Amino acid sequence: MRASHATMRINGYIDFIANAKDFSDIFRRVEAVKVIRKSNENTINEYRELVTQLNNDKTEIEQTAASLKTTQDTYNKELSDAINVQDNINAIMSVLQQEKAHLMIEEEMAIQKVAIAESNFSAIAPPSNPGSLGYPLASNYWVSAGTWSYPWGGTHLGVDLAPTNGTVGMPLLAPQNGMVVAYQGGCPTWGGYGSGRNGGYGNYMNLIVTDGTTVYGILYAHLHQNGAVASVGDVVTMGQTVAILGSSGSSTGPHVHAKSTISVQERFSRVSTMER
Repeated sequence: MRASHATMRINGYIDFIANAKDFSDIFRRVEAVKVIRKSNENTINEYRELVTQLNNDKTEIEQTAASLKTTQDTYNKELSDAINVQDNINAIMSVLQQEKAHLMIEEEMAIQKVAIAESNFSAIAPPSNPGSLGYPLASNYWVSAGTWSYPWGGTHLGVDLAPTNGTVGMPLLAPQNGMVVAYQGGCPTWGGYGSGRNGGYGNYMNLIVTDGTTVYGILYAHLHQNGAVASVGDVVTMGQTVAILGSSGSSTGPHVHAKSTISVQERFSRVSTMER
């Protein structure tokens, strides 16, 4: 039997026990098999624990990889957003640089115009009627709104002169010898109440004139479309046609809003003279 088991090799443990010399040897061999099996079970359990730990580590690594992938995606998006922001900043800076260049050109042109204007001031003739200012319209007009307030209420800094025939096209005259220093156009002849075109003035012209004693700034507003007869920088004389009456900007009908101002220095000088 012992030889049969050894030859058949059915079970290694049986072979191991069957080859015992006597009962004591069998007992020792059975105990040895128990120890071997216990050791194998411990090894298998350790292997299973190791497999479980490896699976847990694998899961943790996969989660970490997914988190890193999310972090990478977030970083890439933030980087893309930052690049877009930088591109926008660069585009804005480019526009600002262009505007700066345009402003520098306009500033240079303004400086040249001021230099021309200063040289032209010497060409202004002495007033033929010293100490007085003429009216913007020669005749056939009425005061539709006086200085300081409108007839219906509200502040009105200037005087409104309207043609009696209620039509546009009357010539506006220089109130004294001086110069055209500014003109702003671009508005249709007919505006409407509340229109904000050019600050509500519509088409307007600025002049500097003198009566021989005082220098005045003159404003003519609500002019006709393309209503500038005199150009900026032109030296004009009292009674000369400088513009055409219209109804542009915030206007309820044909009229000219005329306003004269003097400098703060001139006002201070006059107050000081009165206090003496």
